[in-house]
Amino acid sequence: MKRALIDNYDLRFEWFPGAGQVFSISGFYKDISNAIEQISNTASQIRSSTFVNVKKVTNIGAELEYRVKIGTLLKTDSIKFLMNSTLYTNFAYINSNVDVTGIVGAEKRPLQG
Repeated sequence: MKRALIDNYDLRFEWFPGAGQVFSISGFYKDISNAIEQISNTASQIRSSTFVNVKKVTNIGAELEYRVKIGTLLKTDSIKFLMNSTLYTNFAYINSNVDVTGIVGAEKRPLQG
């Protein structure tokens, strides 16, 4: 096994409209050499799993996130419960590609995990 090496590039924009609130968008690109992947060993009659290095993996993606106080959305401060409640969502899209050339029986697929 070889040590995996990762080149990672990130770009992020954040806006904080008020206390405890955030809106953000980010993008990233990862280039992984010698990524460690689990494979099934089907050469013998006993099925087993092992780990191998793959040549290259690329990940590219984007993330959207927001956290906002519900009272701010409703423009009310009369209900204390709503002023202290937060609505939060995080969405990430990741496109992953593993170079599995040289691995018998392997197909193009995303990174494991």
